[in-house]
Amino acid sequence: MEGTYRIHPADGGQRVLEVTITPVTSDGEVTRLRGAVRDITRRHERRQTRKQIETLFEHAQDSLFLVDVGEEFVVERVNPAWAERTGIPADQTRGHTPREILGEQRGQQVEQRYQTCVERGEPIEYEERLQFDGETTVWETRVAPVTIDGVVEYIAGVSRNVSRIRERERELERAERRFQAVFDDPTLLAGILDTDGTLVEPNPTAMEYIDAEVDEVTGEPYPETPWFPDSLQSELREAIDQAAEGKYVPHEAELEKPDGEPYYTSGIVRPVTDDDGDIVSLVVSARDITERKRREQELEELTAQYATLVEHFPDGGVFLFDHDLQYVRAGGSELSEVGLSSTEVEGQTPHDVFPADVADELARHCQATLRGEQRTVRQQYQGNDYEIRTMPIRDDTGQVVRGMAVSYDISEQVARKRELEEKTSACRSSPASSATTCGTRCKSSTPGWNWPAANGTRHISRPRPRPSTGVRHSSRTC
Repeated sequence: MEGTYRIHPADGGQRVLEVTITPVTSDGEVTRLRGAVRDITRRHERRQTRKQIETLFEHAQDSLFLVDVGEEFVVERVNPAWAERTGIPADQTRGHTPREILGEQRGQQVEQRYQTCVERGEPIEYEERLQFDGETTVWETRVAPVTIDGVVEYIAGVSRNVSRIRERERELERAERRFQAVFDDPTLLAGILDTDGTLVEPNPTAMEYIDAEVDEVTGEPYPETPWFPDSLQSELREAIDQAAEGKYVPHEAELEKPDGEPYYTSGIVRPVTDDDGDIVSLVVSARDITERKRREQELEELTAQYATLVEHFPDGGVFLFDHDLQYVRAGGSELSEVGLSSTEVEGQTPHDVFPADVADELARHCQATLRGEQRTVRQQYQGNDYEIRTMPIRDDTGQVVRGMAVSYDISEQVARKRELEEKTSACRSSPASSATTCGTRCKSSTPGWNWPAANGTRHISRPRPRPSTGVRHSSRTC
């Protein structure tokens, strides 16, 4: 009879004993029992350890492998996770060398690392790029020597496919470089804040606008830093609170440098989130728009100078337009004659006000004017004839900031010219004997036609055309 028994000695440990009892017979009868007891605790522990290792090997999420160290490195076994992640069945690896599995070049690199592990007699870690099914992936590998009786018999290894991790790291690095490039933009005032509005880091450009050192403002509530007057602190705190809730909050401010020089900024306070979408910090950024404000003010003053002319222009229409071809001012004594008012035209473009064919031509001339050209064009609108003249308006630096179009109704002039041309043609086709009669008839019926009998010389004096609103036509469009 044999059996294995666990006992608990007085020292509190546990021992595993193998007990064998053999009967001793005499004349066919059992006369006594002979027993043998062996302590197999260590063997039992080794067996349990092997079972645990086997369970771990088969069910580990990481890719595990065991390599036999002999005359050459031969794969002893791989676990299911390794086979699944590489796409190579376990039975196609067992008994094969790394070169046979991975190819000559990559296999040789792997074997060189195994050799390093054997020579050092200690674990090593490395990162390798391996190709499976035509796809190159990045693996993080750790191999360790398995020593029996002082000799390295096996190499045990664990690998993880870290391709996605490395790609994510590269994306983060690229994002960090882009952010740093923006953060260090010499035209951008920027700062990183905690979600409670504490300044974590200002950028160098922002520091140029105050008389303080970085460590004097870092860690301070952003609204209370030297950039802002007391009057703006409440508004800025509200913007920070909204950004901490996930909103993008635009802001514009009139500020003052240490020397008292005023400047204007326009920017935004926005949240920064982590991979889970949680807001972890805020970024405030702004640009110095002082020059733009100055130009806008000059432009407003320039527009105001022309406003009186536009509103009271006699016998015609006057229009000021910007680089978007929008009318910023429209007026003239005859604007209403084409059924329009200043409020209906201002803020609109030629295509918003006029028919497509009229608007297309007007737009071309307006664009040329904004490039610095003067243009004159004649068009017909609502049955009338108009002459539109466009000219650029420049600021003190010579830059074109506006365009102006002046429109006249030349319908009467065109009609007279047409009538004169018709009568002239009729006279030329008459017999020479009736020239006097023709000249007399033309003189009496055509305004501006004089044919003195004294010398027989013809003189044509055209009456001055009465200006009219070009608004009726495309002019008003400009």
